[in-house]
Amino acid sequence: MSYIIPCRHFHSTEVAPDTLHATLFVFDSQCGFVEFAPVLGPVDLASSTQPRDPAGVMPAALANMVDTMHSWEKLMEEGQQHSEHAEWEHALRAFNKALNLCESVPGFPNPVRYKHQVSGQLGNTNRQFGRYEQARDILEKALEEMGPESSEHIEFCGELGVVYRHMNHFEDAKLAKE
Repeated sequence: MSYIIPCRHFHSTEVAPDTLHATLFVFDSQCGFVEFAPVLGPVDLASSTQPRDPAGVMPAALANMVDTMHSWEKLMEEGQQHSEHAEWEHALRAFNKALNLCESVPGFPNPVRYKHQVSGQLGNTNRQFGRYEQARDILEKALEEMGPESSEHIEFCGELGVVYRHMNHFEDAKLAKE
């Protein structure tokens, strides 16, 4: 979306905490000019003020990053749709492409977090194929990296518990589920 904020008016953007978003500002002096028009945010982390200096980030780089993130989202959505129809090979291909974006694109934003999201899907997909060792390794590694405060932690523990159960590791399954 796009809209205009009059000169000297406050603007805020509210999004869910785990949502990747961007608010791009174009300062147009046709409606008035104020020398000091700082941008404050994010308020949930250490706040910072961004002056009008784009900090060396060019519009083309921002456009490329938006395109990369859009590609990642499309691959994840594609993989999930294939998963819903039990098209596991197609799902696995889409999730692996999404993982490749996280690992290969320089400057991919918060690659660890997005790799974790893909890891959950890859763990589930490998379990569906009966590749329990691969699913276990993927999920254990992701859980080790993400720590207990992650929003996906509970979901991954549950999936890992199912994998352990299929491997007849009942004590490990119980611990993972707990």
